Amino acid sequence: MSETITLMGLFEDDKATAATLDDIYNLGVKDDQITVISSIPYPEQSLGRHVTWIRLPYIVLAGALAGFLFGFFLSSITPRLYPLNVGGHPLNGGPPAAIITYIFTMLFAVVATFIGVLWEIDVPGFEKKYYDRQVTSGKLAVLVERLPVEQEEAAITAMESHGGQDIRRPEKMTL
Repeated sequence: MSETITLMGLFEDDKATAATLDDIYNLGVKDDQITVISSIPYPEQSLGRHVTWIRLPYIVLAGALAGFLFGFFLSSITPRLYPLNVGGHPLNGGPPAAIITYIFTMLFAVVATFIGVLWEIDVPGFEKKYYDRQVTSGKLAVLVERLPVEQEEAAITAMESHGGQDIRRPEKMTL
């Protein structure tokens, strides 16, 4: 197995960053090896990145489905398991069962959304991460991980040709 490195370069604007990403993609580096660190949230498309598919909608949908099943069980199945006949009323009425099912569907969906967002943004993250303090003052950092050592010079040249500054092998730090 060949040796790999991690390389980071800082850029002033998003156009230079996008051009650098194009050159690094042309080196054969995969999208999951590249991270753009910024203090401003840029959409992936603005930097020429591939669209990242997040799992949050599926997490919310699974939570809503679990809530629906729990609410349906609580409002419709439980009265049949423990029947209590009172004055000729049905074991469960439609409107109260619908309200209980709806409430639990929404409750589970909201809780799943909260937990899913925390999972997607990797909170809590206690491990050290690659970072540069100049990102806080408006620069963009391009981090290339698992880059083969043979491609280090080509990646440095690609970053320098688009105005990359302070190109180096970064160290992980506590954020």
